[in-house]
Amino acid sequence: RTINIWEVFDKTCKNVVSLQGHSNAITSLCWSPDDTLLASASADKNVFLWDIYKGTRLKKLKGHDSIVNSVSISKKSELLLSAGEDSKLILWDLRTRKEVFSYKHSFQILSAAVSDHSDQFFFGGID
Repeated sequence: RTINIWEVFDKTCKNVVSLQGHSNAITSLCWSPDDTLLASASADKNVFLWDIYKGTRLKKLKGHDSIVNSVSISKKSELLLSAGEDSKLILWDLRTRKEVFSYKHSFQILSAAVSDHSDQFFFGGID
């Protein structure tokens, strides 16, 4: 339920920020390539977007009906892909923070990724 961010540039390795907000276990984290966002997936059926420098939640993305297993952010930090136990794959536009595409698979989806050029996505599950 808590995300801890650690600074590892010196020998002390200290916890610099703790992010709280999910009401259940956190299942996946993804740092945006442009270093502006952290995305978290949770068993609480939500994806959160975080501003890690301010230590605040920016947005709760609601669209899954069950545990969200995986989040992935595109290389240009424009798209986020989430995948869940509800067999749904949801593509979110991070500029508008809205769902732009949804796909319902036959089985639970455990992991998903967006290609470097943001023109393809990949997913795998229990099938």
